[in-house]
Amino acid sequence: MIELTLCLWLREFAGMLAVVPNVFAITLPKANLYPALKISRINSELDQNFDGLTGEETATIQLDYWAESTDEIKAIKKELIKFFNTLSDNKSSVLSAHSLREQPSFEPNPAIYKQTLELTLSYKE
Repeated sequence: MIELTLCLWLREFAGMLAVVPNVFAITLPKANLYPALKISRINSELDQNFDGLTGEETATIQLDYWAESTDEIKAIKKELIKFFNTLSDNKSSVLSAHSLREQPSFEPNPAIYKQTLELTLSYKE
């Protein structure tokens, strides 16, 4: 499952742990741990050609991250950009990360800032 793999890689990324120590795959714990980041796979498709399966997969990944200030949100976003810019160079199973879309929001109870980043990831399992 690519979301679990991404979670492990993000936990190993030194810059990320400095700004968001709470990185989770699929679900968050009930406790309010901020800053936090959650990785989910929205969908995935097996790539095919005329000869059959290629061994590659394309997945839409959603990363939600929460923080108590906009400065923390900016710091997390900056580290995510660094992470995804170097991902295909450092991890041979990742072919590309593209089609990034983001959506900021504010959750009033508790008063917390949230950012959602959605991207398409091509990889080999």
